[in-house]
Amino acid sequence: MTVQKWLFSCHGRIGRLRFLGGLFIFIVIAAIAVRLTVQLHTNFLLMGMAPLLYWMLFSLLVKRLHDMNASGWWAFLFLCIYIMLAAVAQLYFKYFPEGYAFGYFFVIVVIIGTLMKLVCFGILFLVPGTKDENRYEA
Repeated sequence: MTVQKWLFSCHGRIGRLRFLGGLFIFIVIAAIAVRLTVQLHTNFLLMGMAPLLYWMLFSLLVKRLHDMNASGWWAFLFLCIYIMLAAVAQLYFKYFPEGYAFGYFFVIVVIIGTLMKLVCFGILFLVPGTKDENRYEA
């Protein structure tokens, strides 16, 4: 499997180890983009990289779900969690820079979102894929 198909294609299936490797690459690229954004004091780089990073994450999720013989449409649930957390954080820090107003609301949303992500990724890491061919075999 080529790197392009591994990280950017929604066809086929990948096991838990390749999924973990893809997530590692995703996290490294995202961390570099965030670090450069902070150093350059601009959101341009991060906003430009966000669609690429979300597509990479989406394609990894779809292929892992395919390995479990599940529909790739479930990947939208995972992405909705990420987008929800990013939007809440962006709005919170934009409108409440002091960090006092609605502090409990922000903490509750982050805790719930983090727990949802842990459950979802726990399922993806712990549930083995189908051993035989399934309907998503490439």
